[in-house]
Amino acid sequence: MANMIKQQQDTLTAQMKQLERTLQDRIDDNHIANDMPATTAYSAQPAAEHGRQKMKMKLEYDHSNPALFPAFDSQLEAKLRIDGPVIGSEVEQVWFGFGCLKGIASARVHPWVKAFQDDVIRFTKVNFFNQMRRAFADPEAQNKALQKLGYMKQGNKDFREFISEFDQTLLEAGAFGESESTKKSWLRNAISLELAKAIVAAPEPETYEELCQQLHRVSHQLTSLNKRTPTSRLTTRQLQTTSYTAAPANNATHKPDTMDWEPSLNKRRAKWVSKGEIDRRMKENRCRRCGASGHFVNRCPYDPPSPPANLPKAASAKVVGPELEAEEIMNEDQGKE
Repeated sequence: MANMIKQQQDTLTAQMKQLERTLQDRIDDNHIANDMPATTAYSAQPAAEHGRQKMKMKLEYDHSNPALFPAFDSQLEAKLRIDGPVIGSEVEQVWFGFGCLKGIASARVHPWVKAFQDDVIRFTKVNFFNQMRRAFADPEAQNKALQKLGYMKQGNKDFREFISEFDQTLLEAGAFGESESTKKSWLRNAISLELAKAIVAAPEPETYEELCQQLHRVSHQLTSLNKRTPTSRLTTRQLQTTSYTAAPANNATHKPDTMDWEPSLNKRRAKWVSKGEIDRRMKENRCRRCGASGHFVNRCPYDPPSPPANLPKAASAKVVGPELEAEEIMNEDQGKE
């Protein structure tokens, strides 16, 4: 079976090479050297007028990346529309299209080519493109793209990169013809929170294209502003995760001084000491947190100490009743009176 397929492929390859030589001979016979003005690659003028192909591009598809098939499909269709008269008859154009398929892609379409190559009624460009699309196109691509519009987010992507992906998704979903308000709503839900906040006070654009232009301008301004921000400043995330601790005292009623509080940024901590040691440091004009001289607690480079786990809790106050004289003594004193 494998040898039979290999022989068929070799036969088709030989036929394609012969066809290419025939096409090249036809082009050479009709070629008019340098007597026509230069035209653009996608000119609507029929190529047969001067016998030269206008779309000079290499068309290949091997199905290694299915996402590239829609672009290949459109480029091949454009090639056959513009240069079809130069390539030859419709059958020759089908052979040309099949020659653009490589590897796995060629193997998938080969059975159809083998079955209908001698059937001039079925061996047409329309049927060839339909066969390719059944073999390689994703039938759920449009539904998937439409669903993606509802949940895709810009995240940390640059807006230029994101809007290119967003427009591609609109095209794949067939949603470019939707109302301007619908497209603007999809885009507003997808942009980053920073960009959404930046355009809160901006006037509302009337069209989707105007909204894109507005977001381009604001995104560029935000990028320029972020480049001017000093790198030494804490980021928003660092500020949110910064922890604050205070140096507790032995006395349960002690309220720490405001200078005992400062952000903890994973520095070394000072050692826990007694209240008496803290008082002694204060009398000697030393830092009451780390005990070093040359600075005070508001300039201390170390984090406040953490209380030891076995630190005894303050004893609860003992209730004591009044101390009174005995009743006999009190009665004797009343009788004397």
